[in-house]
Amino acid sequence: MVDVYVRDVSIESLLSEVVCEEAQQVKDAVVVPVSGAAQLIRRLLETPDESSLNERLFHFLNRRVPDSVLKPVLETFPELVARCGDAPSWQRLGYNERIKIRAKAHKLGLLSEQVRWDAAYTSARRPNSLAGHVISAQRRDSRLIQTSRVDESHCTDFGDPPHPALAEHRGVRGPSKS
Repeated sequence: MVDVYVRDVSIESLLSEVVCEEAQQVKDAVVVPVSGAAQLIRRLLETPDESSLNERLFHFLNRRVPDSVLKPVLETFPELVARCGDAPSWQRLGYNERIKIRAKAHKLGLLSEQVRWDAAYTSARRPNSLAGHVISAQRRDSRLIQTSRVDESHCTDFGDPPHPALAEHRGVRGPSKS
């Protein structure tokens, strides 16, 4: 019965009404057994690349599926973590679903080097969110990239990378040190 539901429900409903059995349970959610997660994985891969749906998909993958289901999703479709969501600009970096899914992919050994650098570069550019903090992604246990302290005074504007390693990687010349 659960397979029929997963197969026929809209992607939007799937992302809001389903949870895998080994994930943190959600009240009144349809529970998909891990043994039957293949149909769920196929449906998740059908999610269109739209900012609002991507944000919901990242939230779903971060909270409603265990790593044993997340890993095959990311192995089948590694480009998923390169998608953009629509997190509110005021949201703290530690709560950003896109950053969290990238951290999980990194922890599972499935994050490409390019996406890893892009995540660090994007994170470093967020105004008022990183001054004086180490760039990290997920609860102190899985950092996307480790850098020294970030100081916004090193950025002439938020288009310049704040760290020389990021500038070299992106082929962008950072602010001169006069």
